[in-house]
Amino acid sequence: MNEAELARWRRVSDLFDELAELDAAERSARLEALQREDAALARELRALLDADAADCGVLDRGVQALAPTIVEALAQPEAEIPDTPAPVAIGRFRLVRLLGRGGMGEVYLAESTQGDFVQQVALKLLKRGMDSDEILRRFVQERRILAQLNHAHIAGLVDGGVSAEGRPYYAMEYVAGEPLTEYARSRGLTPRERVQLMVLICDAVAHAQSRLVVHRDLKPSNILVDGDGQPRVLDFGIAKILSDSAEDGLTRTGARALSPAYAAPEQIRGEPVSTATDVYALGAVLYELLCGRLPHRRSAAALEDGDTDTTVERPSQVLRRASVEEATATYGRRGGDRDRAAREIGGDLDTIVLAALKREPERRYVNANALGADLRRWLEGRTISARADTATYRLRRFVRRHRFGVLAGSAMLLFLVVSLGLALWQAAIARAERNRATEQAAVATAVSNFLTEDVIRSANPYRSKLDMSVTQALMQARGSVAQRFAAQPRTEGAVRRALAESLALAGERAPALEEARAAHAVLAARFGERDADTLLSRAVLGRLLQAVEENEARRVYEEGLNYAGAAPDDPARLRYTLGLASLDVELRKEDQALQSLAAIEPAVRRIFGDGSDEHFDLLNHRMRAYANTDRYEQTLVVAREALQLARQHFGADDPRALEWLQREGIALRLLDRHEEALVPVQKTLAIAEARLGPEHPATLYAHLQVGIVLMELKRYEEAGPHIDPIVEYDRRAKVSGDNPLTHKVYQARQRQYTGRVDEARRIFEEINSQARTVLGAGSAQALPYAQTLGMFLMQTGSHAEAETLQRKIIADSEKALTPGHVNTAKYAFDLAENLSAQPDRAADLLAVLETWLPKWEQFFGDKDSRVIDGRKWQQEAKQRLALDGSAAK
Repeated sequence: MNEAELARWRRVSDLFDELAELDAAERSARLEALQREDAALARELRALLDADAADCGVLDRGVQALAPTIVEALAQPEAEIPDTPAPVAIGRFRLVRLLGRGGMGEVYLAESTQGDFVQQVALKLLKRGMDSDEILRRFVQERRILAQLNHAHIAGLVDGGVSAEGRPYYAMEYVAGEPLTEYARSRGLTPRERVQLMVLICDAVAHAQSRLVVHRDLKPSNILVDGDGQPRVLDFGIAKILSDSAEDGLTRTGARALSPAYAAPEQIRGEPVSTATDVYALGAVLYELLCGRLPHRRSAAALEDGDTDTTVERPSQVLRRASVEEATATYGRRGGDRDRAAREIGGDLDTIVLAALKREPERRYVNANALGADLRRWLEGRTISARADTATYRLRRFVRRHRFGVLAGSAMLLFLVVSLGLALWQAAIARAERNRATEQAAVATAVSNFLTEDVIRSANPYRSKLDMSVTQALMQARGSVAQRFAAQPRTEGAVRRALAESLALAGERAPALEEARAAHAVLAARFGERDADTLLSRAVLGRLLQAVEENEARRVYEEGLNYAGAAPDDPARLRYTLGLASLDVELRKEDQALQSLAAIEPAVRRIFGDGSDEHFDLLNHRMRAYANTDRYEQTLVVAREALQLARQHFGADDPRALEWLQREGIALRLLDRHEEALVPVQKTLAIAEARLGPEHPATLYAHLQVGIVLMELKRYEEAGPHIDPIVEYDRRAKVSGDNPLTHKVYQARQRQYTGRVDEARRIFEEINSQARTVLGAGSAQALPYAQTLGMFLMQTGSHAEAETLQRKIIADSEKALTPGHVNTAKYAFDLAENLSAQPDRAADLLAVLETWLPKWEQFFGDKDSRVIDGRKWQQEAKQRLALDGSAAK
């Protein structure tokens, strides 16, 4: 390129980036303006945009369709490309040294020559002769794709452009590390530690896949592990155009570009790739990481004959048969423990790896996120979603491969009868499904029209004479439902169900419950209790009842199980089981709840999907169960898993993602990591205020979480303005349930810690009284609020009042909770702490410790502060009694 051509290409590149981000109308207007200014330029930009929009990229076409210009360039003798001295600088980078040279370019270690700090990058420079229009067009498209990737475990794109000589280049983040398999061997990592690395790698690949980027060449040499043990995935997207080394195992045959050892069968056959293609490569990498060899022994010849081996031996079996020398080559100094490693890999981990390596893409994990989720389940000892092949499945595959032989051995008459019956049966199912789909579409349209015309229009001041809120519009719309849908019971049920859920979200619990009851009643009367819509309305009713009447909610769920389908993965049965598990958490039956949730999780994810409300409900119930039983590390794991899932499905600023960001802060607070916790809760508050406004309940709750963390950091005066607004909102809006009680507890503590003791006592006493009224005197739900009053009395010197209340709490807890429940032990600790502060109560303290100290040791462990304090109090009490005895003599 001469200087003029180079300048023009740079302008085309910049304009393409600008136009690609515009919507269709803005892009058209901009192109028309450019057409008047420079018609040739506008035509070239239109061609680039058409190429970008069409399925013409390497990601969109089979490997057979790689650009002929690339193949021609690779085929040129090296002598035809003049050897020029290496440049000293490219763009803003100074070249330090050559890292490698391949058939299409060179890779240099380079440093930024701008700014006050040194930034090292791996700069990949396209070789002369590889700058055809086709390659340059794809280069621009790839640069835009790579710029979207921003993940801690991806070596990201730093910069890109065209050198002064007209040669395109990429500057990628430079990673100083070892290839994945070499790192694992040199550090002697266990199978579990290797899987932990793979989970992070899956996260990185899932991030790219969520942005429609498929790597296509994942292998250990493209995954480096740095000195801190953090994996980094290299060459996202670039491998589709550039190859950095002629010796990296990359085979080019028939215009294909892939590494056959890690390539999926569809890649070898030259078929289009998908997210499942990367899953196969991840499975191959994990296989090699676990047992030291690849799942297939392919060669370059496999690309010519389409060989895509179908049999893969289990990694545990490979490792079990390996010699000590082979195991040492894989696990380093741990090679002698190969049998132990094989036992650890055997079972579910074997199944996960083989599921990722299925020959058919549709039978693998759908994407890297799904594979990573199953690996996490294995690490946590939970049930995985993958299942090993069954005899039934193998028989079905055999019949499919040999159908003519099987059919020839069947009696023709029986075949005809069965076929005819099957055809009639399928036709009946098809008609029923078609009718059901038509009816559901009509119902959905009716619900949408009702909400648009009767609710949204009423709340629009330009269409209505009244200026009302959406909540008021919902309340007003209730009156027209019965008359408007009198002859359409299924539509009436759906509309009332939508009203119930909307009113509940608006905080109107009583009318929401009325609509939920009406929805269930009208559907049950017309279609029966086993109808799918009736079952769904029952689930909504149960969920709304949980906030006000737990016993009735349990009855609704348990009756529903009698009407739901018998199959374990029946949608209604799963919803009711989720509801019952949530009630078990509320009733402090956490272990029972966790068992139920673990049993249904695979079915919930399979039937409803990873991003469904049901799946997030399950994660929320699990997190609450862990938090209630002081398993705070697991609480944080669940919060972060759900946060990542919500961000992937809905976006980082979506309210559902914000909810889980807030819960991450809560989990960090429970772990006493308060400085860390302040970051997510403050971020949640900032986004909520910007999106929802300062008075929205979600914003007020975000304020509360900031206030709680500030209290933990002993910044009590700062906490007050964050806590008081939600207490005032609860009072003004007459919010029911136990949430307002919890909010007032934090307000009372803030008053106590800022010296307003009388005001704090008044609030604590109000809380205890309201809890007994709202939640039931002596109930498991009311006891924690009584506990807060007892702690306040003890801390302010009213030991006798505190003791009376604490002994009553223990007695009520033993009646309300299951025998030996951990919460009863916690309440007993409060009593012991109170007695320990009174030197004259040593004998009473020893009596309490004799009963409860062994239980604290059992529940909390020797290193827990409660156990340490209990032992110290026991020793001190014995010393006091000994001194008192000596004095008496």
